[in-house]
Amino acid sequence: MAATFSASRATPNTATPCRASSSVTARPIPLVAPVTKATRRPASVIVLSPSLVPSGPCRLDGEPVALRVSRTGVEPGWRPGVRAVLDRGPSAARQLGGIRCRGRADTWPERGGPVPEQTQTLPDVRKSVTVAATPGECFKVFTERPADWWPPSHILVRKERAGLAFEGGVGGRYYEWDVEGTEIAWGQVLEWEPGRRVVMTWRIDPNWQSLPTDDGASQIEVDFEAVDAEHTLVTLAHVKLDRHGPGAERIFKALDGPSPGETLERFARAIAKGSAS
Repeated sequence: MAATFSASRATPNTATPCRASSSVTARPIPLVAPVTKATRRPASVIVLSPSLVPSGPCRLDGEPVALRVSRTGVEPGWRPGVRAVLDRGPSAARQLGGIRCRGRADTWPERGGPVPEQTQTLPDVRKSVTVAATPGECFKVFTERPADWWPPSHILVRKERAGLAFEGGVGGRYYEWDVEGTEIAWGQVLEWEPGRRVVMTWRIDPNWQSLPTDDGASQIEVDFEAVDAEHTLVTLAHVKLDRHGPGAERIFKALDGPSPGETLERFARAIAKGSAS
């Protein structure tokens, strides 16, 4: 006899596994795990289409299934293929088609209500330096003379690097080329405000190899803010590091550290050298 559902026993926070069995009656499974001191930690609300898990939990009214996923795992009752991914946490859950992974454990949206967007897990890496130049002069040195401040160890081409350049304007590349003319782009310009700000993608994978597109690339934000008539605060931030995917934490740890860091330290020397000449 197929598993049967009793509408009188259903509650808004329960679901019954849709499994066929000749001898076992389906048992309601709570969609929301109880939050205790031991389990109160960030997690996401996962919303699944019933068609995605025909043998997993489904709601009697046919609406999408919602559940919470945290580092402590998920509710029992899921078929192994789905559970194996969900048990690895919200970020891994995105590998399953049809899943929307949003929110935190302490939020449970009412039916039809909004679900908070997932917050990024890795913080930005932000460093700064104050130099004796105007914001306009700093912007020119940064975008027109990258070879003067670019760390020599930050290289993508296989052979000796011959040059570095920015293509001015939104949509332009910033790239390098070797002695044979082979070019590799570090990313694409997203914002271009001369004398104020430049934002670009950073096409690096967790193994420090080049990415061919912006898929999996984080972003770099550089701001030039006047301190007084003769000095500028230059801030360089690596943001959206989660976009690097698995291994992003290795990138974060490599970048994290005190200001000004190697790049801005070299930039300050390039400014000082230009002022002296």
